[in-house]
Amino acid sequence: MSSIWTRIRQLEGQTLYTAARQRPFRIDRVSNKLIFYTLGSTGNERSSLRETFEQIDNLGLKQHEITRGRVDEEITTADRFNTSYVHAILCAIDRAI
Repeated sequence: MSSIWTRIRQLEGQTLYTAARQRPFRIDRVSNKLIFYTLGSTGNERSSLRETFEQIDNLGLKQHEITRGRVDEEITTADRFNTSYVHAILCAIDRAI
């Protein structure tokens, strides 16, 4: 299991907030390939691919380089529609290191 995925697993049960609008979402569970989270505003569940986080991690970005815009530029998976949440998760695991 990759180091980034191990850190993401530690977020299970936590409520995170998007950077721009401070919208809450809860990390429900993390499987081997997906992270599932529930949006506080709608109660809808979304998921993001492990591949997305590993793709960003492989860039070797420093904390100050992990911006929502940069995440949006780098994502090539279906998660390009979830960049606010992916960005918030990346920031949360970086704080937990």
